[in-house]
Amino acid sequence: MTYITMAGKETPQFDEVTVVNAQGTEYNLSRSFALWGSSGDWTASFWHKGKLDVKGNIKIVLHQEPTIGVSAHLEKAESCSSYAELGKTATANGVTITAITDRIEEKARVSLVSPPMEGFSISDYGIDGVHMHDENHKLHVIDGTSGERVKIERIPGVSAPASDFYFTLREIKEDAHYTLTLPEISVTYRDEVSVKLPTVAQEHMDKTFQLAGFPVTVTKTGKVAPNSLRVYMDLHYSEQALLPSIFLI
Repeated sequence: MTYITMAGKETPQFDEVTVVNAQGTEYNLSRSFALWGSSGDWTASFWHKGKLDVKGNIKIVLHQEPTIGVSAHLEKAESCSSYAELGKTATANGVTITAITDRIEEKARVSLVSPPMEGFSISDYGIDGVHMHDENHKLHVIDGTSGERVKIERIPGVSAPASDFYFTLREIKEDAHYTLTLPEISVTYRDEVSVKLPTVAQEHMDKTFQLAGFPVTVTKTGKVAPNSLRVYMDLHYSEQALLPSIFLI
């Protein structure tokens, strides 16, 4: 399967794109998903079942009025023997994160990657942040010269996990440096449990079980419809359980 994501700003959206290989063969990819923002921005996904016979020089045709053709050159990425070869790497609490950096004109692009981990996967590297948490818990970048926090620009159209972003370089010179801090990340555990509950409402319950090593307590149940039961749970959240941050310089 081939997957292409695109983002537009103050431009009309389109229903399909065409990829043309070096031999002139055309592949039409239909839009399968799209999001519109209030400011006129949009992101869209285009899918093709199977591989595309593309390499070297290609063209991507955007079906607007007038039609737009974008030329590109594909090259096979170089292999590496470790994540550390890709960029600055740090480890905390058994989680290793590598920051792959690139420069696009006056902006730096950062892509965060991690090796596969047993039992869970990262769903957000702190760019979106955990719901209702302090903004200071989000990923942030500090200018090494001024000591000020720089503005993060999320890359639209990139699917989960949230791991890519831009920021504007204040100075384009060799000795300029920035510190990237990840106070917290969001992870998804691959675990499930079966819990037996009474089908009648109970105001007071104390049924605790473990999910991915964390305690969860069912505190009460309530009927919301004849065949529907609402379950109230205590997830034992604690601010004191926050783990050390990861720093990438």
